[in-house]
Amino acid sequence: MLPPIILLPIKLTQPKIAVINCEAFEVCVQRRKGFEEVLKSRVPGAQIVANQEGTVLDKAISVGEKLIISTPDLNAIMGESGGATLGAVKAVRNQNQAGKIAVFGSDMTTEIGSGAGKQSGAESGSGYFR
Repeated sequence: MLPPIILLPIKLTQPKIAVINCEAFEVCVQRRKGFEEVLKSRVPGAQIVANQEGTVLDKAISVGEKLIISTPDLNAIMGESGGATLGAVKAVRNQNQAGKIAVFGSDMTTEIGSGAGKQSGAESGSGYFR
């Protein structure tokens, strides 16, 4: 099942989205393809501006921070795995972009499930953090 298409509290017609992937695994390739297919059908102007590997939490944090720094107009990060999603959340917080860059993912970890997205004022629901 794909995550809902929720980016930010405002409607964006041309959001810039980065993907932190786990594409060493076929299931992750399928997640991204499905995500992109639905995204393009619902938000035709959306752009995937980066797709970089970051399955392990520490790497996902580093990749996420680099994506945020190198793409100042980034609107959202999609994590293909639990580690990628949690790393993106931590990168957004580390770069003081909470509330500006949405993070969502298509997998679950114990930390995400226990409400990590509710810390520091972020909201969570259906794998969505901002």
